[in-house]
Amino acid sequence: IFAQSNPLKQARMVLQDLFEPVAAQMFSEATRLCHENDLVIGHFFHYPLHSAAGLAGRPYASVMLVHSAIPSRAITPSGLPALGETMNRVWWCLTRTLLNRSLKPFADRMRTALGLPPAGDMIADVWTSSELNLIAVSRVLCAVQDDWGHQHRICGPLAFLDIATVDQTLDADLEAFFSSGEPPVYVSFGSVMPTDPPLQKATIYVLRQAAELASGRRVIQAPSWAACGVEPSDAVHFVARAPHSKVFGRCGAVVHHGGAGTTHTALRA
Repeated sequence: IFAQSNPLKQARMVLQDLFEPVAAQMFSEATRLCHENDLVIGHFFHYPLHSAAGLAGRPYASVMLVHSAIPSRAITPSGLPALGETMNRVWWCLTRTLLNRSLKPFADRMRTALGLPPAGDMIADVWTSSELNLIAVSRVLCAVQDDWGHQHRICGPLAFLDIATVDQTLDADLEAFFSSGEPPVYVSFGSVMPTDPPLQKATIYVLRQAAELASGRRVIQAPSWAACGVEPSDAVHFVARAPHSKVFGRCGAVVHHGGAGTTHTALRA
């Protein structure tokens, strides 16, 4: 998936290789949730839950981690040039056509098998709930657009809901590294860091080379760094994980993968 740079092809590969093999199991669990609860809330990509809610007659709320996935004349679809409101309408028309051709068949196959009608549009009928679509983005970064439907509500980032209960104590070695010199650059690829040991070791090697070429101090987050046989130095410190809300404010910069929680935490810091 990560070797493919086309985001539409990436999304198709996610559905085909990751969702489809377990779609029936996901639907089974989603059905159980619908029977046990009066309301179900799910990630916008989780079409089995949407289908289960429709079949069970349960209210369903979708959750989006970015607002740029909701069509608006004021928002340019990701990856396309911003050429004004008129062109945005054209871009969204093209985007919806491509999404419907490439991705909607996955959801439609399940819906048809369940006796539900095919979805009319991937964004409006599969990804977003017509009842309530929660946009988990800070209001500082996201403004309500006047051409959005009533169901789209900004709820703020989810990353800080449990911030008061998270253990904020830093590892003693990391604390010592912060205290021993200038604020470092924190490097984290989060959930897209390779988990395969050889690939993670190769990634760590590249990050360490970059740190040495750029000079300065670095904290590199890699879950299995110790098992990869790398050693920290006076300029480069490794951590398996760390509370970002506690760490980022003490760094000179953050290099990250663009995950919703990491992005909000970095900007907040």
